[in-house]
Amino acid sequence: MYFLIQFVSVSFDVFYWMMIARVLLSWVAPRANNRLAEFVIDVTDYVLIPIRKFIPTNVGGVDFSPILAIFLLNFLKRLVISLLLQLM
Repeated sequence: MYFLIQFVSVSFDVFYWMMIARVLLSWVAPRANNRLAEFVIDVTDYVLIPIRKFIPTNVGGVDFSPILAIFLLNFLKRLVISLLLQLM
């Protein structure tokens, strides 16, 4: 069970850093023939697109959806880990 909790924690951490990389990529030329950049953008879009549909996150040319996504992912990580700990 400890392995599963560690796996969930690391998975959420990797996705967190991918979200940070997505923010940094938005400041430079995204998808500039870079497979890693395309991968990061494609994976993080699965979380960001639904957030952008329901909440107007583009205020003054700044996209706040990654910030909201990071908060939601952190909440979800804590929830999943606490549920797994209760199963132990």
